[in-house]
Amino acid sequence: MTGCSPSSIPDEPEGAYVEIPEQSVDGEALSAEPILRLDTPAGATRASALVTLAGEITPRLYARALDASGPGAWQPMRVTWREDGMLVAVADLDRVASEVELRVEGEVTFLTWSAVIPEPVRERPDVGAARLGLSAEIAALGVIPREDWGARATRCSDNNASKYRIAVHHTVTAAMGDPASNLRGIQSYHMDGRGWCDVGYHFLVSLDGRVWEGRPVHLLGAHVGGHNTGNIGVSFMGCFHPTSDCTSFPPQVPPDGMIAGAAGVIAGLAEIYAIPRDATSIKGHRDHSGSTTACPGDHLHARLNDLRSGMAGGP
Repeated sequence: MTGCSPSSIPDEPEGAYVEIPEQSVDGEALSAEPILRLDTPAGATRASALVTLAGEITPRLYARALDASGPGAWQPMRVTWREDGMLVAVADLDRVASEVELRVEGEVTFLTWSAVIPEPVRERPDVGAARLGLSAEIAALGVIPREDWGARATRCSDNNASKYRIAVHHTVTAAMGDPASNLRGIQSYHMDGRGWCDVGYHFLVSLDGRVWEGRPVHLLGAHVGGHNTGNIGVSFMGCFHPTSDCTSFPPQVPPDGMIAGAAGVIAGLAEIYAIPRDATSIKGHRDHSGSTTACPGDHLHARLNDLRSGMAGGP
């Protein structure tokens, strides 16, 4: 898969590994085949989609569960968030699914969807975006805090006390446009669609090289199934793999400025948390054992040495 498919249970024990099946398709492929199908993790009861719109008309989306007895009823997907040509849509299925189908009526530019086991609702205080605040050390790296992009309040409570590694991802979403709006879409997809307590990544990098605070770094992330403990998730907004999945989201190659901005922050995080800047401690999502994803895409993966070195040039 081109995209990053984290675990269906963000705070699963280190030995567990349940990767979310996820599919990304462009509008041309959807026009040819408007019904998509995915295998699901055991116990899946929800389908969700992050959609880049082709125009002002909202497409109609439907999802249905399939099991040994056959297909269930088509469930209309409800829009939970819409902004700047993007939307998030969610459907709770009428049964536990072994497979899920998605039907699209109308035009879209791009769609990413998944079937998940929603995270159980816990009694957690809503911790406001502003009240948490960046530590002085991380703020000094130039990271843009959550309140500046309009983050929803986090509901996460599981701490990630020991940080000893960094995982690099790409979001397989738009790189162009307003990064703050794109980030709000990713957070809504993770919270509304997957039922998570927040966006899964700790930091996100926009095309211009700015680095944005995602899930507060002291909280356990949801970005590499079975490998979230002690792992800081850094995700590049965009799609950086040489396949048709990424053609809807130019550029397919991350620009030097994007690499430079991320490299500076990664170097700073490595210093703060005493993380070795080597291939064992700073690596791509797909380099973790058990991963079946192409994330962070070939073109970004080729720049990992630059990210480790803290420089935008070659190794």
